Amino acid sequence: MTESFYKVFHVVGQGTVPLQCANFLTINGFSCTFWETINDKNSIAYSRSKILGINYKRFDEFQFMNCVTNNLNKTLIISANNPIIIPKNIVDATHVKIINYHNSILPLHRGVNAEAWSIYDMDEYTGISWHRVDNGIDTGNILVQRFIKLNSNYTSFSLLRDQASMAIESFKYIINDVLVDIECENKQPNTGGSIHLRSDIPNGGELSCNWPSSKIWSFLRAMDYGCLYNLGSPYLKYSCYTYRWRSYYLINDLCCDPEFNTIVFLDNNIILNGCIVLSNVFTV
Repeated sequence: MTESFYKVFHVVGQGTVPLQCANFLTINGFSCTFWETINDKNSIAYSRSKILGINYKRFDEFQFMNCVTNNLNKTLIISANNPIIIPKNIVDATHVKIINYHNSILPLHRGVNAEAWSIYDMDEYTGISWHRVDNGIDTGNILVQRFIKLNSNYTSFSLLRDQASMAIESFKYIINDVLVDIECENKQPNTGGSIHLRSDIPNGGELSCNWPSSKIWSFLRAMDYGCLYNLGSPYLKYSCYTYRWRSYYLINDLCCDPEFNTIVFLDNNIILNGCIVLSNVFTV
């Protein structure tokens, strides 16, 4: 790798992507600090950081701000899977540059849980963006974008996994230009897209029997984060009862006719439109 314009490096976030970014910098001779934004004493990233020789700290806003503001050397901050909004005084600091990984094709689906909204909105494509951080939410200039064609098998969990791999490879692609401060940015369009807050959940988490089968299937997959439960558990209200389920699957091709709305109870399963099964159903 090239000699860097920057002297100080911080990686902020949680999970595989920031850890791999920190590791890539470390093995290429750039000492960085990985600030993990998760409060878990059994963090896998903590143990992996020790093995990989990465300087690891649990994120503390006061300590982080002191580290960045008290050292006036040129500083690069890499934000990935980071729920923390970096303070304005750091974003505006003349000695600091911040780049962020976002798991959508910006300006589509700014904010959180972009992978779920891409599936729920039945987008044809999604992908990833690395962008410069400014004082908006995911509004900074684009460094690189990569596209993923969505299909009817993607869940939020599986999409996150593929996006993470793409994010790491894209980081390796852009980092040389970033390190020497080459202008490789493109301005985002001023229109289009939407922003999703942490409190936003597709249809409030409720499955509607009035949706066509394709929308029901998209909703189920959007809510499906496996063991992570990022959006909680979806539910169905029917005949004065509220139902949840432990799994779901297709038994026939999706019927997209919105007039074909049927619900059948069979043992502890619910069959929707003759093609989607909610399995191991229970009332709440």
